[in-house]
Amino acid sequence: MLMKKSYLILFLTFITFSLSAQIVRIDTVQSKIEFKPTKKSSANEIEYHYSVAIKALTIQQFPKLFKQLNSDDYYKTPLSGLVFKFNDNQISYRISGDYYYDKNYIFHNECADCEIMTGQFTNYSLKVGFEKNVNIGTIQPYFAFDIGYNNNKFKGEAMNAGAINFTIPYEANSRKKSAILGPSFGIKFNLINHIAIGAESGIDFLLTYETQEKAYNDAQRNRTFQKYNKVELLMRPLSLLSLQYNFSQED
Repeated sequence: MLMKKSYLILFLTFITFSLSAQIVRIDTVQSKIEFKPTKKSSANEIEYHYSVAIKALTIQQFPKLFKQLNSDDYYKTPLSGLVFKFNDNQISYRISGDYYYDKNYIFHNECADCEIMTGQFTNYSLKVGFEKNVNIGTIQPYFAFDIGYNNNKFKGEAMNAGAINFTIPYEANSRKKSAILGPSFGIKFNLINHIAIGAESGIDFLLTYETQEKAYNDAQRNRTFQKYNKVELLMRPLSLLSLQYNFSQED
């Protein structure tokens, strides 16, 4: 009987040690499985290498012609240019071009009753610069700075604007070649993947070399030729209401 009790005690002791050897505290176990969140693919988080934008509408001032009275007027120019961008995180390097042509450009010269000038007017520019996004999101404010070249020319004729003969009618030619410095501020709205719309406003500082030529319609066909160096400040309250397409998505 004593022998059986001894065996029973030894058996229970063995069972107890076996069970305690397999008890593991679960609060000390570290999982080897790594959790990787799925990558979002919303329009505001995807980055693209390149963008191209159409300037749907521009409201701006043009360089002054001769002694133009309404040189502070603003002109609306639809579909006036293109912008190509190289995107690098929150900074984009951009190249932009603008073109405006009016075959029946009219303005008063000298005074309201002095001369009225009518002719063909052309203005085009090419700029390079950068824009820096303030944040990355659906709505992206940004500031930009461009340097470039502007060419402005007018070819037409001047007539007396009123009953008084202020001048002898003459053929007029004006040409301006300008260096541009242009700070801007804008905002973009990412609609869907690849597509964004934007608006921008700014100021253009122009360092200009201008030539003016007049050929009078008199018997002697007198001609005058003048050269000027000028500094002009042009406002661009809405220089870029654009539709932008983004492509070449980053991996």
